[in-house]
Formats: sequence, C-alpha cells, structure tokens
Amino acid sequence: MNSEQALLKYTNAVDAVKDHIEKNKSIFDAHERLVFQVIDAENELRDAVATSMVGVQNGSHKVTVEKQTQTIFDEDKMKCYLSAEEMQKVTTVNERPPRITINEIKI
Repeated sequence: MNSEQALLKYTNAVDAVKDHIEKNKSIFDAHERLVFQVIDAENELRDAVATSMVGVQNGSHKVTVEKQTQTIFDEDKMKCYLSAEEMQKVTTVNERPPRITINEIKI
C-alpha cells in the first residue's frame, strides 16, 4: 500500500468515526457527561483522601494513600568526597504529594 492509499484509508476511517458520532450524538453526549462526572468525583475523592491522609473503602472500591518524599542532593554543600554519614548532611528530603490509588474490588 502506498502513502496515498494509506492516507485515504485513514481518512475514510476517521470520517466513519465522525459520522457514527454524529448519528449517535445523544449517546455520545450522555457518555461524555458520565465520564466528566467520574473525573470530577475522582478528583474530589483524591483531594479528600490527600487532606485526611486516611484510606477508605466500601463494597466496590478501595482507596489507599501513601506519604511520599523525595531526597535530593544539595550540590552547594558539597566540597569534596563524602562518607555515607556526611552525605546525609547534604541531602534534603522534600515532601511530595501523597500517592493515592483507587482500585475496584473484584468480588
């Protein structure tokens, strides 16, 4: 298949999807609204769990939270080779946003 044929195949496939979406606009609009509701609810859930730092679960979903840090090396404090003990003096541990996972509970 040459480039022109491949482009025509791609264009036809894209047009078919667009036509399908247009013919079923009400279904796709409803789907979009539902997806945005899920996204909004997930963001609110993540915010609430991050604020409380406590995981939650119900019969269908489990949310866990883990505190995270990032250790960085402060180059300004380094002047020569450092031992492990000395290295601890020139590293900085920064708080990071908590890691929050949301999993569906399979029954």
